[in-house]
Amino acid sequence: MRRKHYLMTVVVLGVLVSIVVPLFAGYCINCDHIFCNGGCVAGNRVGLWPPTGNYCVTCGRYCTACRWERYICIRTSGYGSCHPPYAWVKTFVGQQMGIFLLYLPTRRNMLVYVKRKRYLISAGIAGIVAVGVWWWNWQAPYRTLTVFLTALETGDTKTLYALTPIYERRFVTPELIDSTYQNFLKPKLLTKKRLIKIRRTSIKRPSLPEVSLSRVRAVRFYLWFQDKQGKEMVTAVIIQRPPTEEIWKVPFSTFVFNTCLSLYGSLNADKVMASLGFAWIALPEGGVSWVIK
Repeated sequence: MRRKHYLMTVVVLGVLVSIVVPLFAGYCINCDHIFCNGGCVAGNRVGLWPPTGNYCVTCGRYCTACRWERYICIRTSGYGSCHPPYAWVKTFVGQQMGIFLLYLPTRRNMLVYVKRKRYLISAGIAGIVAVGVWWWNWQAPYRTLTVFLTALETGDTKTLYALTPIYERRFVTPELIDSTYQNFLKPKLLTKKRLIKIRRTSIKRPSLPEVSLSRVRAVRFYLWFQDKQGKEMVTAVIIQRPPTEEIWKVPFSTFVFNTCLSLYGSLNADKVMASLGFAWIALPEGGVSWVIK
């Protein structure tokens, strides 16, 4: 789970860098003249370099559009050689700005350029911010799932209760979570099986309008567990955000019921839930359902 999260973060950062860096490609950053060192003087003119095309001699970064006049450095008495061997005088600074074909002035006129291109720059910044906000919100259920799975692994029942939505706390208590963990989840699931795969799916409810303020946003994560013999089972965790709460929550009774369905089937799931002490089950849409005894 964490590996996938880090991989997706790296991919998004790589996309942002690939958008921003070309904006500066072609601009001569810190490409200044190079003179002969003390003890050497500039001699005859060698000519433009490169003879055709553009190249950056002193930058090494970003710059792709500069041309230079070369002069041989001639040593004076007492010096064995000159470093550098050439003096470079910049004669041309490319105005091309990456694949966007913008025209970038020299650094002295940067403020003028920014003023002229302020709308384009503002749009680019707004786009990057929008992508960042969308990514942060899209990753929110993953972060909640990570907290939930960590609490399951370590037996942190206080965190499991803190993750339950407010409406579920009417019938799920800290004592019920603790007993369920000790008598069911730990011996039947966590000690015998290990988590091997996670898959995310959205819960779509066409009957509810997208703009409805009462809509419960929910994401379903399927969890694949495998025992020592290689046999797999699938359960599901619902991460939901009720309209009355500002953070994502995990209905504990829903996870326990889904696990009972995987282990015992639909005919016996309600009986196991009743034996654990559950009278109600939270639904992905935010409602509740009673347990058939």
